[in-house]
Amino acid sequence: MTFQSLLDSFFKDKMLKSIFSAQAGYMGLPPKKLSAVSAVFLLRTYLIDGAYYPMGSSQVFSNTVAEAFKKYGGTLL
Repeated sequence: MTFQSLLDSFFKDKMLKSIFSAQAGYMGLPPKKLSAVSAVFLLRTYLIDGAYYPMGSSQVFSNTVAEAFKKYGGTLL
């Protein structure tokens, strides 16, 4: 079952379905192609455990990974 079909079976309101689908992009697929199980697990984790973000920004995280990569002999192109 897709996440979209799951939402359609419970809700009629498009805005409400959009709100529940807001995190689906993190799974890399639209709700029409996303597994309902995967989407529900992501939604549950987000709502119960909360969201986590790198301190500073995601760019700070990328820069830190790049520096560690170079430190251990990697080359960035």
